Formats: sequence, C-alpha cells, structure tokens
Amino acid sequence: MRIRNTTTAAFMLVLLLLVQQIGAARSDTPAATAGDGIGYPTVSAALEALLARNDVTVSDHDGWTIVEIPASDEIWSFTPENHPAHPAAVRRNVVSSDGEISIEMRVHCEANKVECDRLVAEFKALNEQIIESSRSRSDTGTGKWAPSEAQTAWATETLSRFTQAKDDARYRDAYAMFASATKSLLTLEQFTAYEENFRQQSGGDPVRSNPRITWYKDPPNAGAPGVYAAFDITCRYRNIESCHEVIILHEQPNGAFAVLRQERKTDSSGAN
Repeated sequence: MRIRNTTTAAFMLVLLLLVQQIGAARSDTPAATAGDGIGYPTVSAALEALLARNDVTVSDHDGWTIVEIPASDEIWSFTPENHPAHPAAVRRNVVSSDGEISIEMRVHCEANKVECDRLVAEFKALNEQIIESSRSRSDTGTGKWAPSEAQTAWATETLSRFTQAKDDARYRDAYAMFASATKSLLTLEQFTAYEENFRQQSGGDPVRSNPRITWYKDPPNAGAPGVYAAFDITCRYRNIESCHEVIILHEQPNGAFAVLRQERKTDSSGAN
C-alpha cells in the first residue's frame, strides 16, 4: 500500500473521463443490496480490507480517504468523521464499452437517508461539473499556457465543495478552504455572519449555472505568483431572480487549490 498526503493526479484524471453516472443509495434501513453493491457489508469492513492490500494507493484529501486500485480502474472515497453522511463509502469503476467511457458508482451509506441521498447528489453534481469543464475550452490569461486536465479537475472539485459547504451552512468547512492570505483578512466569525445574513435574505435554494473558467499563470498584478482559476457563475435564489458570482482559486504548493476571493452581485434588491 502506498500513501500520499493529497489526492493524486491519477484520481483527478479518471474523473475527467466520466460521461455517465449510476448511483445506488441506501434505503431507510440498512440494506443488503447497498452493501453487496460495494462488495462489503459495512463501510469499516471495506476500508479495512482495502488498506490491507498491497496494490492500492491511499491518499488523504481534506479528511476524505481516497483509495485507488489502478489495475481495475477503481476508486474508493470514504467520508471524514465530521461529514454528515459518515460513515459512507463511494466505489467507482471506470468502464469502457464500444469505445465509450462510463463510470459505475455504488454507494454504501450508514447515515440517515436524507444525508445519504445528499451525498449521492453531491457526487453526481461534482462529476457533471468536471465533465462540463473538461469538454469546454478553458480561457487562458497568458497566451500559450493552458492548465492540465488534473488542474482543471482539481479546481472544479474545490469549487463544488466550497459552494456546497456554504449551501449546507457548513461555514467552518467552507472557511477552511480559504487561502492563508484571505484568512488573515477575514475571520471565521465575519465570514459566518456574512453568509448567514445572505442566506436569510436570499431565501436559500441556490441554482447555479455551469461555471465558466478563466485561467491565469503568474498574472502581473497578483499578490503571489502561480496558477489562478477564476470561476464565473450565474445564479439565482428563492428571493433573488438573478445574481452573479466570481470565485477565484489559487493553486497551492501541493497541487491543491485554495479559495482566494469570492464576489457576489445581485440584480434584485434585498440581498447582496
């Protein structure tokens, strides 16, 4: 077993191949079908068995345990202890048939049905965003330079987790994704108060378009060199007919992306 501290490029590249999702969530009571779907009766049994193998790569990404089995194009994702759907395991297999690439996904979740269903929905939404981003031609701010597929996937995943944490009112989780420079200017208490105020005014229930990404490498006016991804998002809420969000990410030394800045403009009165 090989252990890494961050999600590997191989994991992100596999996600870029997804063109179809097949999800199976747990029912109200512990379901044998869900357990059989991942090949183990419980989440802990699956994790224990996988960690005992010598043909897997194990990595940690913000508390998630990621297990890759390269020989079978298989990826497992295990929730961190503080996740609402914990304990849960997501097993995905990349399948090729008649020249088409797809992925089969099975989920075994031992939390309540609401959180389990939400977990499946989050994985579907995340992968749909990654697919959309990989298909579209990314803009670049520096001529010939272009981001790698792994950078595109990792940045898109970071955006999805950040917006989902805010939508779920998990403000501490969202704040943890900010860059150190941003945290030095914004406290958790200030961020929480701002987001909760907007949540109440907007009425919640956000709907966002697939984001448009503009990439920059070593932009001259940036506070630090490196790779930046600017996500341009059209949105709406229950009390806001139209709004616009810009979220800027900065690539970290370990290859992960941190949230550097977020802006939100509304075209309706009430929230901003």
